[in-house]
Amino acid sequence: MILKRKYRYVLVFSTAALDTRNRSAAILAELMRFMGELGYSEANPKIVAQYTEKLFVIRTNRGFEGRLILALSFIRTLSGARIGLSTLKTSGTIKSLMVYTKQLRA
Repeated sequence: MILKRKYRYVLVFSTAALDTRNRSAAILAELMRFMGELGYSEANPKIVAQYTEKLFVIRTNRGFEGRLILALSFIRTLSGARIGLSTLKTSGTIKSLMVYTKQLRA
């Protein structure tokens, strides 16, 4: 029997707009540093969507979203620039996060 993987999607707000090419690699590298190799491989974080320069979505395995949020709160600098990352919402679908971001903009 094949089981479907279940993910959680975390909507993240950054205080500074970063270059999209460098941001993804830098955030994932910082997550690896704070979570460790084992925690990182279990959580399997991946940036899957970007709504604005400051709003983006990270996908993680279900059950590891708490560790991901904690690791995101420790990040203070990316590529030499000061930054703050805060979690706005966690959801089981990207669609519900899209609805939430539309409410934020209104």
